[in-house]
Amino acid sequence: MRTTLDLDEDVLQETMRSTGAKSKKKAVEVALHEYVRMKRRQALLSRIGSWTDFDLTVENLEELRDEP
Repeated sequence: MRTTLDLDEDVLQETMRSTGAKSKKKAVEVALHEYVRMKRRQALLSRIGSWTDFDLTVENLEELRDEP
């Protein structure tokens, strides 16, 4: 999908350096994937609570992993 974005050039360059991306497109893709991954991890942690309250099954964890 083609999209036009007006991005902060300094942030984009820093993202390219930190990810090792060779192109702006790749840097944005990596950043988006990492953001989604972080949000999924936060959702999982909020559902886990404390280890004493851990009642998720393997199936529940797989569902959480596969959620968009």
